[in-house]
Amino acid sequence: KLKSLPNVTIQYRCGDNIGFGKTKYGLLPFSAYRKRGRIPRELARYIYVIADSPTRSANHPYSHRCDAILKSLFEDLRAHFPEAVVVVKRGGDPFLDYTRIAYSSVVFCSASTFCLWPALANPIGHVYYPLTPLVARAATNDTAPDFGPRFHWISDVAMIKEFKHYRPWHRLIDDLQTKE
Repeated sequence: KLKSLPNVTIQYRCGDNIGFGKTKYGLLPFSAYRKRGRIPRELARYIYVIADSPTRSANHPYSHRCDAILKSLFEDLRAHFPEAVVVVKRGGDPFLDYTRIAYSSVVFCSASTFCLWPALANPIGHVYYPLTPLVARAATNDTAPDFGPRFHWISDVAMIKEFKHYRPWHRLIDDLQTKE
């Protein structure tokens, strides 16, 4: 039986962020989750990846790519945290997803306000958020706001924001797996 509240929640927004132009949001390479013990082994028991519903942007020409990316992320997490139960949940109850973000011991957000607000409300966990000017113009660590000791800007792993040079497109998955 699965727990409702995981120890680790990764919010991975990809369905409507994938294309061959330049996006303001981008995708986090998987190494962001493995850096410097961000997920302590003792907390790597239940890791939930929550993602947008496959029907969210069903008409977007690249939305089907999210399935392949999430499958690869699942395999990467299983390889690096073999003791953990890893679950990918797509399009679940948004209020349950908010609760998971607000009460997990470790939270990773995409560049997304969906994750930002419940992450800021999290009273117990460490939150990792990609450095992005989309939030309070946080272009550098110097200009990023200090949201407290449990909120950490991810500045050591850059989001992939440009997609047009990925031909064939699945080369993107190689970079998501290996980019440091």
